[in-house]
Amino acid sequence: MVVPALIFVLIANGEARHGWGIPMATDIAFALGVVAILGSRVPSALKVFLLTLAIVDDIGAIIVIAVFYSGALSMKWLIAAALITAVVVMMRKMGVRYLVAYVVTGFALWLCVYKSGVHATIAGVVLGLLTPALAFLSPEQAEVIVDDLENRADLDAAEIRRVSFLLSESVPVTDRLIHALHPWTSYVIVPIFALANAGIRFGPEATSSAGTGVAIAVAVGLVVGKILGISLFSWAGIKARIGVLPEGVRFIQLVALSAVAGIGFTVSLFVAGLAYADHPDLLQGAKIGILGASVLAAIAGSVALSVVAQRLPTSGGTSTDE
Repeated sequence: MVVPALIFVLIANGEARHGWGIPMATDIAFALGVVAILGSRVPSALKVFLLTLAIVDDIGAIIVIAVFYSGALSMKWLIAAALITAVVVMMRKMGVRYLVAYVVTGFALWLCVYKSGVHATIAGVVLGLLTPALAFLSPEQAEVIVDDLENRADLDAAEIRRVSFLLSESVPVTDRLIHALHPWTSYVIVPIFALANAGIRFGPEATSSAGTGVAIAVAVGLVVGKILGISLFSWAGIKARIGVLPEGVRFIQLVALSAVAGIGFTVSLFVAGLAYADHPDLLQGAKIGILGASVLAAIAGSVALSVVAQRLPTSGGTSTDE
């Protein structure tokens, strides 16, 4: 994330430099979509690496939005947000199971964070980290309930509701929320968000915008910055023995995969809208740069991963020199 931002600042000039956060994020959905199309040519371990990287990447970008792209802060609303966060922590420690309780407190936290001047997306990060991710009932306990249910034929409506409730407790609150919200986020909210934030015009005006420093800075930051940033920091981590490559994965495959991380579409568009809210020309150039970089990163990453897969054996060592 640091390398793309530095490259952007080096290329951009004047007011355009305020958009340094644009090339920091990787779009999870599009990046994983590209590697999914490539199938077995991308080892499973690399797919997990990309997913993990993109998630942490987005969290980092959201923190950047909250800290650097927020308005004037209101202490009373920040205190209210902190109190609601404490309530969520207490609910978790007390083992609160009622899903609606987390929805209500979540909405309240979003409102307080929004009113505080900090960008409201940070509320999602806080709730994501605090919502219980472990089931209240173990799989063994759920199995006992199911076995008991199979041996009985005289259950009334009240007992059926009780059994249904107990079985639901074998699924973590986070998983239940994901299941409930997924259709709305995937098929309604994200498409509307993408359409509302794209707004790219293709014409003479767009052509001139594409040639501006901000468009070039965004494109180079995403495509070149991600490859350099991920590859160099991964190499340094391996050499310093902070981490190791998964079995059967070569370092050249990780370099090829890093190109796919240059797809920054949705979050990058979001940051661009915040950074250049008062500069429509810069915003237009940034959007052109984001779109062009995302397409280029998808193509470059796909070609690189395919070529590497053809030239490497199906299994091998993990040397960083290959």
